[in-house]
Amino acid sequence: MVERIDYGLQNRVQGFESPPRLKMETEKLEQDLIKVVGAVIFNEKRDAVLVGQRAQNTNYPLKYEFPGGKIEEGESPERAIAREIKEELGLEVEPQQILYVGFEDLENLGKATHQIFYIECRVKSDFQDTKLDSESHKIIEWVEIGKLVQLDLFEADLEFAKKLISSS
Repeated sequence: MVERIDYGLQNRVQGFESPPRLKMETEKLEQDLIKVVGAVIFNEKRDAVLVGQRAQNTNYPLKYEFPGGKIEEGESPERAIAREIKEELGLEVEPQQILYVGFEDLENLGKATHQIFYIECRVKSDFQDTKLDSESHKIIEWVEIGKLVQLDLFEADLEFAKKLISSS
C-alpha cells in the first residue's frame, strides 16, 4: 500500500501552542494553496491505473495526470473527487482512502502552490472495456503502474507514481 499522510495542519502535541507569527504565516500559506484532487482508479488486477492526457486547448497541453480537479470552498477532498470524476468522465466513484498528499508549484496559474490529494476510488459500475470520453483530456487510458514514470506527468504526479511503483 502507498504511504498514507495525515494532511491535517493542526499540531497534535498536547499543550503545544504555536507562536502568533507562526499561526499567521500558516494561515496565509493555507489560504494561498490551491487544493486539488486526483483519482487513483485501479483496474481489476490492480496492476494499472486510469490516467488522462490533457487536451491540446488546456493549460499544460498534452501533460498526463490523474483525473480530478479543484476542491470547492467548504468541500471535502472525498466529495470533490466524486464530483470531479462525474463531471470529467461521467463515472460515479466511491472514494476509498487518501493515499498520498503532494505539493506542486504552478506559477503561471495565478497562485503558486497546489496541494494534491491522491484518492483511491472504486467505480460504482463496470466500465473496464468502456471507451471514456472527456472534453478536458485527449486520451483517457489504463497505464501499467510500472510504466507511469515513462509518461510526461506533472512533477507531483510523478512523485506519487514513484511511490506507487515502490509499493507494488
